[in-house]
Amino acid sequence: FNPIINWRQNRVLSVSSSEAAPEEMEGWMIKVTTVKDPQPKLHPMLATLVKEFSDVFPDKLPNELPPKRGIEFDLTMKSDSKPQNRPPFRLSKLEECSLTKFVDDLLQKGWIELSNSDWVSNIFGVPKRSDDGQMLSRREWLRTATPDTPIRWVLDYRHVNSQSVVPKIPLPNI
Repeated sequence: FNPIINWRQNRVLSVSSSEAAPEEMEGWMIKVTTVKDPQPKLHPMLATLVKEFSDVFPDKLPNELPPKRGIEFDLTMKSDSKPQNRPPFRLSKLEECSLTKFVDDLLQKGWIELSNSDWVSNIFGVPKRSDDGQMLSRREWLRTATPDTPIRWVLDYRHVNSQSVVPKIPLPNI
């Protein structure tokens, strides 16, 4: 019997009972599970702020884009700028499945649209922190994750930023 132990998540993953011991041996098998609180408790000060500004902190994000405002931002590119021509980052099957689900959801909501632009920015996933605040390494995350594991998707805009003109707008003193 050689369980898989994840020390960061305080998890012990057992092998099947047939692999644990031969059939002719007697023994006990115990399965220990923890039940998490479905709704994590907020600190009382945070709870009062969230309640006071409930219009800013909805329980669920709306499925539509915010209304048009009077100010729109234009991105001006340098005169000698060239689109990036590099392959996408390598993703595991788990990441591909999760990314497809994420993109399909955003397309359905209308937050993004299909494009055939020459300007491309790569994307990669970073696991979100666990409920106890621990950060997993990529290897641990890919080994123990499921397609429903929360992932923070990061767009790599370094090339686009290097090719754009920085607006000369003074920042206000805050």
